[in-house]
Amino acid sequence: MRFPSNGPGFGVFAILQDILAGVVFLVCLAIVVGVLFLLVRFLLVATKAAELYVAKNSAPAVEPVRTTPVAAAPATATAAPTTTVASNTVATKPVATKPAPRTRTPKPPTTEP
Repeated sequence: MRFPSNGPGFGVFAILQDILAGVVFLVCLAIVVGVLFLLVRFLLVATKAAELYVAKNSAPAVEPVRTTPVAAAPATATAAPTTTVASNTVATKPVATKPAPRTRTPKPPTTEP
């Protein structure tokens, strides 16, 4: 933006005006770049923090229980008949789980006399 002058040429004030406009532009550009940098940094840190929070506080994955029996391998003509013995069964250990957190009741506010 140029102010009207009284004669031909640029003049000292026109040059100073261009220098001032360039400095203002660079300051505004630095502010915009800085805000964008902080926004992207915040979003990256917040995303990582959310992933860590979900990984820490989510319920552990439970394996699905089979409802259909596993198919036995096909018997061959020369295979001897097999018998199952009840004493060969393997007892499974129960899976340890964390106890449920205790619920906290809020305390009534105290009034100072």
